[in-house]
Amino acid sequence: MSLLTPFFDKLKSHNYSIITAIIIGIITGIYLLIIVPNNEIKEDANNLAVFKGIERQLKGFFDDKVKEISPEIRDSIIAKNRKLGNDSVFIDKIEIVRLDRVDSIRKKLQLIRKINFKKNGDLKIIATVTDTVQFDLDEFIKRVSTSSNFNSFFICPVTLSGVSEKNGKCLAKDVLISQNINLKDEDSLCFYNRNNGNITFKKSDKRYYTSQIKIPDTNFTLFVAAGISSSYFQSNVQFIKPNLLIFSLLLIAILFLSICFIKPVVSSYKERLSQMDLITVAFSTGALIALFVIFGMVGFWKTTISNRNKSDLKQLVEHIDLSFKNQIDTLQHWKGNQIPNDINGSKFPYRKLYLVSDSKVSMINGDSIVDSISFSPKNKILKLNAKSFNKADSLEQIKCLDSYFWMDKGGLLTASLNKDNISFPRKYNDRKYFKLLQNKEIDTILTGVFSRESDEYQWIYAEKDVKKNNGFGSEKSAIKGIAFREHFSKEIKLPPDTDYLLVDREGFVLMQNNPNKNLYQNVLSGSHNNLVLASILAGCNIENFRMDYEGNEYQVYAKKLSVPTDLPVYILGMRNLSYLDYLSLFTFNNAFLITVLYGFLIVLFTLIYSSLFYSGRLGLFSRHHFYYLFPDNSRKEEYQNLFVINIICFCTALAVFFFSSPITALYFCFLIGINITFINIIVLNIRCSKFENSLLKFYLLVIFLGFVFPLLLLYKDQLYLSFIFVVGSHLGLILYYRNWRNWKDIDSNAEIANAVAKNKGVQRKVYLKFLTSGLINYFVVFPFILVCAFYSNEINDYARYYCSPSQPQSKFAKHKIISAYGCDCKPQTVFELGKNNEGVIHKLNFGFEQPTMSEVNKYTFKKLHRNFYIKTNTILLNGGSNLFYFILCFTLILLLTNALLNYYSNRFFFYELMQASYEGYYPCKKNLFANEYIFIPMVNDEDLTNMIQKDMTNPSSPDAESVLDPNCADRIIPLEKVFEKDNNNEVLPFLKMEFILNSNLKNFDKAYLKIWDSIPNTEMQNVLYDFAQDHFLNYKNKDILMQLMDLGLINHDKLTGRLKVMSYSFRVYIMSKSKLDTEFVKQFEDESKNGTYDKLKLPILIIAISFLVLLMYLNKDSYERVMIMGSSIGSVILLVNKFLDFGKS
Repeated sequence: MSLLTPFFDKLKSHNYSIITAIIIGIITGIYLLIIVPNNEIKEDANNLAVFKGIERQLKGFFDDKVKEISPEIRDSIIAKNRKLGNDSVFIDKIEIVRLDRVDSIRKKLQLIRKINFKKNGDLKIIATVTDTVQFDLDEFIKRVSTSSNFNSFFICPVTLSGVSEKNGKCLAKDVLISQNINLKDEDSLCFYNRNNGNITFKKSDKRYYTSQIKIPDTNFTLFVAAGISSSYFQSNVQFIKPNLLIFSLLLIAILFLSICFIKPVVSSYKERLSQMDLITVAFSTGALIALFVIFGMVGFWKTTISNRNKSDLKQLVEHIDLSFKNQIDTLQHWKGNQIPNDINGSKFPYRKLYLVSDSKVSMINGDSIVDSISFSPKNKILKLNAKSFNKADSLEQIKCLDSYFWMDKGGLLTASLNKDNISFPRKYNDRKYFKLLQNKEIDTILTGVFSRESDEYQWIYAEKDVKKNNGFGSEKSAIKGIAFREHFSKEIKLPPDTDYLLVDREGFVLMQNNPNKNLYQNVLSGSHNNLVLASILAGCNIENFRMDYEGNEYQVYAKKLSVPTDLPVYILGMRNLSYLDYLSLFTFNNAFLITVLYGFLIVLFTLIYSSLFYSGRLGLFSRHHFYYLFPDNSRKEEYQNLFVINIICFCTALAVFFFSSPITALYFCFLIGINITFINIIVLNIRCSKFENSLLKFYLLVIFLGFVFPLLLLYKDQLYLSFIFVVGSHLGLILYYRNWRNWKDIDSNAEIANAVAKNKGVQRKVYLKFLTSGLINYFVVFPFILVCAFYSNEINDYARYYCSPSQPQSKFAKHKIISAYGCDCKPQTVFELGKNNEGVIHKLNFGFEQPTMSEVNKYTFKKLHRNFYIKTNTILLNGGSNLFYFILCFTLILLLTNALLNYYSNRFFFYELMQASYEGYYPCKKNLFANEYIFIPMVNDEDLTNMIQKDMTNPSSPDAESVLDPNCADRIIPLEKVFEKDNNNEVLPFLKMEFILNSNLKNFDKAYLKIWDSIPNTEMQNVLYDFAQDHFLNYKNKDILMQLMDLGLINHDKLTGRLKVMSYSFRVYIMSKSKLDTEFVKQFEDESKNGTYDKLKLPILIIAISFLVLLMYLNKDSYERVMIMGSSIGSVILLVNKFLDFGKS
């Protein structure tokens, strides 16, 4: 035999795992080698599109600085050259002469420019003025850094060597700005200044995007580089969208849970099943339905809030549209009624415009100025009366007026009514709106510009001047229009992460609410691969959609502006969905982990309560603590009763949830879980007519001690004391009810006999109803309320910071507040017991940062009140439209739960064999040592006597006492007389029982060995040994189980109807094989290994863990969330398994 034979045999036993690992390795390799590089190309394209926008911004920034002439500079130029103060003199052209740094300080630049002046009607340049302008590039960098993810910037002029510009170099000494760039990268950028696109350097933590930019109307070229963190770039490349991440975590959880589900299904007949497997399946069933409830509720809340976001954004967009249209209509109406017809032909073309109100003159910007001699026609002031405007909002809109203007066909401003002292008249033929109006098909245009004079957004509503264009053969057109500042931004209050954009049909941003951003952006270039936006700008009527913009996902409501214009302008109301996505992931992770922990606590309380109930009768880790949850044919009435109790608790929990605060409903649901566990322990472990007759009193006592009093303590803000009181009252009641066999006027043995008479055969249906309703209360109601509590609490926290200090103060601000994430912005009354317990929901957190906490830092804090701005019943019911879907989903979950429990209970409990044995079909021949005595853990002295094995081998004395010990024939008293003198039960009952069982084992060892050896084959012995451990068996060994029942070695319990070994003593003998017959036990354990389940378990674990590791690698931003979520699922289930696996001995 080859030395490698054992190695290859080992490989064959793990061939499933090896194949799985290879397939996963191939799939992972394909993803990392093909998909990730493709994502890098897409991310580079996205960043380059944003970088192109920065190029346009830089060009516009320099253009603004070149052409900006402040009043101070104007006065200085006129002082040096008086003839330039003539109204007919205008600026023809401004050119850059030189661009330098100031005192070698980067960011501070000095611009030397040449200004050419002409006189109206004269083609010659009458004067050329050279002046110097200083400005700070940091002003541009701040705006760019707030509007993009670039955090490093490099700008350097390209010097020309010789004639050809291709010989241009970028010298380190000429660098204009270098921000967040180390010296090594700076030298590399200077060397690669001809690069156009993305570039990376060795050992650099930045990824750069570069280009050479030529400043318009100059001979200057700048090399510009913008850098982004390499780690941030890789995180975007590997980024998994929250929806996909949640779905992936759902699949991982299902994979882990499937390990528990598949064992009873796929295991081979040689593999063993135990009570632990049944409880694990039941727990996993609860975890699975909880997982589906949480996943569905998170999706429902996200969808609902998204729909409410659409309503919020629609309100915003429609308000902007209405306000904008009203403002333009007001300004046009005022111009039509108040401006003289000959204004364009007046002697003094440039005038200042004021609004007269009573005895005072008010400037359009709102500053009041008293009448003065300086305000006269000779000073070129035009006073207009506004008595016809009675509405205050019209006056407010007029205050935003900057000027009415007229331009000739060359773009020269021929007349203007301005609110301020104007600078030099100039040609505006470089403006986009002037160029567009030269198109024959375009007569009216609305566009936004960034005013050089006021350094703020300005709107131009321009049209062709029909009067001046008539009678001329030139193809160019004179224009007239209105320059104004929008008024709607003063009427609204936007929550953080809510923006609006006004864009033209090409996607260029004409205006946006963020003051840190300027006009030189394009929505299409900032949002890659967005066909919906392109379709809207092309004229399609689509209102609601999502788009990726500058690396973030936004909910957008789009509408075409109602102002009549030949070139449409679109309003985009936008809300960043990062908060909502993070809230969904936060809630999914926390809710599932808390629900699993809640289920584990229920199991723990079951063990604690049962251990106290059977204290002195059962050991702490006895398997019998969970027997009351298994089917009992004599408990039909109790199951029906508890089913009704579960239904009442379910309805009550929902009623409290819909009409109270989240913390009140959640705590009430927690009380229901603990109290139902307590009720099940008491009701299903007592067999006494006295208790059954006083069952109503028991329920009333539980209601008072378990609900009423704890809720009163909660009302007094004593949450933890309330919980302690609930548990304490349960322990006190258990100490009372555990002594039911010793109550006065009670014959407990007669009560047990009456219970046996209630056994009418298998009661599967009513048992499943009880079990299903219990799981629904534990794993459907609780996670349902928990998810809603997270969402409503987070959004209410958010709204308290936003809505409370922002109530409208002005009568003009009727629509000032725009709702945030579906909040109603008006406090609502909600029933709440505890006033200071809202912090509890914040503590239900597995270490994740709360989404709201990262948002509220953006607010200016004022005094906050504990108000509710969103009610869960309003969200969920939505006027009843969602009720049908809730009922449908609940029905599906109910059917799934019942189907799973029915499927697995049939495989664990062998209902058909239970019924056949009950009806007398089994056994074929009763074994002489079978003991049909009814055993319950609450043993008394009579029970102990009945557990003594009788010697039934002597037909002449069938009722003989226990056999005498052959080694001790002279014992003073028989086994029946032991413990008669222990009147105070100084020896615990379970120790007495162990003594009797060990005596039986000693006295009947040979008889039991004979029975054991009479079993036909080893396979039947293995099955019997397996069944004796905990009375559970692999259903694939049903045929062998039937043979053992025929032999009389397995029969049914007269009380519960479940299958059991023929006598307790014989079961102890079988279990003693683990100590006395090690060879048999070794053979048994070896035979149980390497079955189908063992072969499938490891591949599933490999898939689940590989999937989890891949998610952790790809989504480093959510590393902790993914790691905690995935590892906790496996570790909690493993902990439950180990906790319930109390050993085989």
